[in-house]
Amino acid sequence: MRNVAAITTYRYMNLTDEETLALVNLLEHTIREDAYPLGPRVRMLKGILDKLVEPRPGGEPLPPRRAYEQPSKGRYRRRPGARGRGIVHSSAPATKVPREC
Repeated sequence: MRNVAAITTYRYMNLTDEETLALVNLLEHTIREDAYPLGPRVRMLKGILDKLVEPRPGGEPLPPRRAYEQPSKGRYRRRPGARGRGIVHSSAPATKVPREC
């Protein structure tokens, strides 16, 4: 939500504080509930809202960036007996079962 204390009323619109607050609430609800949040309609409404409400100073700081770490060798090591597809075979030799006709 936007800071209610930071609402500015333009003189040429002749809006009271209550009317401005109602308009800001309506715009915020419409933007939040729109099915296409990146559409041109929502972008236009966000522009109107930015003109009605002063932005908050600062905002939330971003979390610190994570350092890149090489993946561990044990996690991606090929298993013995795998034949290129990640299939684990048993160590016992395969025996053929004779088929009866």
